[in-house]
Amino acid sequence: MTGRFDTVSFLSDFGHDDEFVGVVHSVIRSIAPQVSVIDVTHGIAPFDTRA
Repeated sequence: MTGRFDTVSFLSDFGHDDEFVGVVHSVIRSIAPQVSVIDVTHGIAPFDTRA
């Protein structure tokens, strides 16, 4: 069964000091222009797999 999703929840450890969050937004938009991207947070500790 395949379905379409209209929202991407984006959580990362990228922070806000560089362009990485924007680049990911651009890639998502180029692959699936119909989706909305919800930024949950980008401030979790680096490599914190339990976040």
